[in-house]
Amino acid sequence: TEYNRLSSLGLSSSTKLGVGNPYVGIEVAPRSGTSPILAFGLRLPVVRSKDTTWMAPAHLFESHRSTAYFERTSTLYVNSGYRYIDPSGSGYRITVGSQLAIRALGHEELFGDLSTSFWYRKGNVRLTGMFGGLVRVTEPNVGSDRLRLNVGMAADVDLGGFQPGVHVRIPVDNNVTNGIKPTFGLHMAYLFQSSQK
Repeated sequence: TEYNRLSSLGLSSSTKLGVGNPYVGIEVAPRSGTSPILAFGLRLPVVRSKDTTWMAPAHLFESHRSTAYFERTSTLYVNSGYRYIDPSGSGYRITVGSQLAIRALGHEELFGDLSTSFWYRKGNVRLTGMFGGLVRVTEPNVGSDRLRLNVGMAADVDLGGFQPGVHVRIPVDNNVTNGIKPTFGLHMAYLFQSSQK
């Protein structure tokens, strides 16, 4: 759950809720340890609303997942990378790849995709730093930027599979930071038993 002052964007300051295009995918890598990574995924075209009061700030702020808010758009993902995990559980992960957004009206857009994360683990507490973004490979729309980046920090605790935490995301691009400031949020993850080994 995240909250941001939408009034700075000239939008309604009331709370708006919406569902983005859901992602399904598979990652090929050992369950644990240091290894190469190969991932494939698909976002399904669920978003059909023209109500941009919730999509616009999400699209600008969640730059690494901005295709989740494209209307009537399917997105194919192919990513590869590397992860390193030391015996304490600390480590890093770097992936690069592409996102192909296929719009219902027949217009395709290709993005380069970069995602990095570095984490420090002490007992059941983990601190994480993140950097990532998209670069538009195809010609951008008039007035749009080719590159969009963001950074983030998070802290979470492992409670036997459940992993509640807090995070902050910070857009890097000047045209975004003029309207959207850092946003704080809460998150929850659950690791199934096979993922904890």
